[in-house]
Amino acid sequence: MMDLAKGWKKLTRKFLDKIQGDSSEAEVSCLIEAAAVSHQGKIRENNEDNLYFQGRILPVEHGGTQGIWSSFPGPKLTAAVFDGMGGEAAGELASYTAAQGMKEFMEREKHTPGDASGHCRKESIDTAAGIPDPGQVSALCLGLNRGVVDAARQGKYSCIGTTAVLAFLTGREYLVANLGDSPAYLFREGELSMLTRPHTNARSLERQGFSGRKPGLTQFLGIPEEELLLEPHLVRGELEPEDQLLLCSDGLTDMVPESEIAGILQEKQPAKVCVQRLLDVALERGGRDNITIILCKIQREET
Repeated sequence: MMDLAKGWKKLTRKFLDKIQGDSSEAEVSCLIEAAAVSHQGKIRENNEDNLYFQGRILPVEHGGTQGIWSSFPGPKLTAAVFDGMGGEAAGELASYTAAQGMKEFMEREKHTPGDASGHCRKESIDTAAGIPDPGQVSALCLGLNRGVVDAARQGKYSCIGTTAVLAFLTGREYLVANLGDSPAYLFREGELSMLTRPHTNARSLERQGFSGRKPGLTQFLGIPEEELLLEPHLVRGELEPEDQLLLCSDGLTDMVPESEIAGILQEKQPAKVCVQRLLDVALERGGRDNITIILCKIQREET
């Protein structure tokens, strides 16, 4: 009965949007309100996470964002979370290198996919026209990987890497890409759905009877191309008013179950309030890892 009522509500809302929105496209346009935080947690001596949030990243060595970062509602947003690994300073270096590469990519002379000759047209990847082409995002991920590999070689690190979850949003659609196990979720009408595909050996461990062991990563930024050609998972979809898109490191999801995350998002508070609540709960539960959270809320633009 609950599912039937929810489906009827969704159908009714889409019908109203249709009859009310035919007269003016601007009446159904949406804006994105967003907030981000990164915290060292209670146990770790350093913060190996980094992030990209509307042009901002953290330095190599940092204790976190020192508060909530937020953005004014706008028609588009680009964000990413990087969870570094490797021990000593290697984790911070890997996640910072990826975040810096993302920032440089977004800031440099912007391009769209070229013609058959491989030439690129000078045009913004992050324009009001829409989100970038999936091929561009795959190429970006491979470029970020090369940057992390080069940083490892220059620093003479044998083991260095970082997860990556990237999100490109307009008020109407999203494109999410991931390597590793840092998740992205879509929260819609009370339901939290994972958009990303964890690149881990979890199934292999289960088959071998090691279901209690934390899975290892099968893909991440920092793998030389001669060892493995990375294949980022990409998913593209439409956004609706009141949708929420969450990116995070496992410092949140290891401490707070998805059902409780959904409950906090259901409260319909501003993005910065929800992000603070999620962080507080993760810390209350032990804060055993670094915690990075980015929340994007889709809101109908008033006309």
